[in-house]
Amino acid sequence: MTNLLEKTKCYLVGPIEFQDGRKWRKDCSIWLKEMDVQVLDPYECPFLFAPSEAPDEHVKLKEKLKNGDYETVHNHMKQIVRYDLACVDKSDFIIAYIDPNVPTFGSMNELVLARSLRKPVFIVVNGGIEKAPLWLLGMFYPRYFYSSFREVRKMLTDIHKGVTLPDSNRWRLLKNHLR
Repeated sequence: MTNLLEKTKCYLVGPIEFQDGRKWRKDCSIWLKEMDVQVLDPYECPFLFAPSEAPDEHVKLKEKLKNGDYETVHNHMKQIVRYDLACVDKSDFIIAYIDPNVPTFGSMNELVLARSLRKPVFIVVNGGIEKAPLWLLGMFYPRYFYSSFREVRKMLTDIHKGVTLPDSNRWRLLKNHLR
C-alpha cells in the first residue's frame, strides 16, 4: 500500500523552554507535508483558543515567576500542558528530539503519554543512541532511536511508500476516508 501516511497526524516533541526548537520542527514539517502528513507543532498550536507557547511568552512567564505571581504562571502553563498532551492523543505518530544536555520536562511527560497510548515514536538523540538518557532506553526499544532526522525521514518515507510495513503493535491507522 502506498501513501500509507497520507492525512495522518504527527506531533513534534522536543525542547522549547531551554532550547529553541523551531528549526528542526520546521525542517521536519517540510518533508512530512510532502507526504501529506498533518503536523502538530507546539509552536503553532493547532487548537482554537490555546495559550501561546512562543519564546516571548516564556520571558513574560519567567518575569511573573520572579515577581512571585505563581498563580498566573500555573494557570497559563496548565493550559499548555493540557493542549500539548491533547496533541499526543490526537497524533498517529510522534517524532521526538532529545538533547541529553537540555532539560525537557514537557517532552518527557509527552513521551510517557505516547508510550502508554502505544503510539509509534521516532526518537532522535543528539549524539546518537549511546547518548540517550537511560530512562528512555527503559521506556522504548532501541529500534525506536535514531541518530538523525535524515534516518527518521527515510524510515517514514519507506513506511509511506509501503517499502517497510509499520509495526502493527503500535500503528493504528484509520482508513483513508476516515482521516
